[in-house]
Amino acid sequence: MYLLEFVKSLAAEFEARRERESREHLDGEERIQARVVALQEQQAKIHQQVEDMMAAAMQTLVTVLGNASNANIN
Repeated sequence: MYLLEFVKSLAAEFEARRERESREHLDGEERIQARVVALQEQQAKIHQQVEDMMAAAMQTLVTVLGNASNANIN
């Protein structure tokens, strides 16, 4: 009788452990996915900052070239 109870106890512990490990694995995957999303958002923000700086640099270049052209005309 004790052997049967022991086996049932082992089976229950095994099942509980398997379920816990499964949840932990899913939690780990969710954390990884959240980190991927955060990195993608950061990358998009940096990309936008680079685009903004390039636009500002081009505008400055146009202004400088325009001023140089006007100086040569005068």
